[in-house]
Amino acid sequence: MAAGYAQREAEAGDRRVVRLCLTAAGRAALDRADAAYADWLGPLLRATGDTAGVFEAFRGLDAAMDERRRARKGAA
Repeated sequence: MAAGYAQREAEAGDRRVVRLCLTAAGRAALDRADAAYADWLGPLLRATGDTAGVFEAFRGLDAAMDERRRARKGAA
C-alpha cells in the first residue's frame, strides 16, 4: 500500500470485510520476482538430472505439510 503494490477494497454490504488486491505495479513486481526466481531455480533443477523427481518430491512435501496443518487445526 505505501509502496503502491496493493490496495484495499471494501466488500459491498459488509463493512467488516476488506480485501487486499494487487495494483498494476504490484502485479508487475510479482511478475519480475517470478521471472527472477525461475531464472535462479531452473538451472538448479536441471543440474539435478531429475527435474520430474524433484517436483514429485516437492508435491509430497506439500501434501505432508497440508496434512500436518490440518492435524494441528483439528487438535486446537
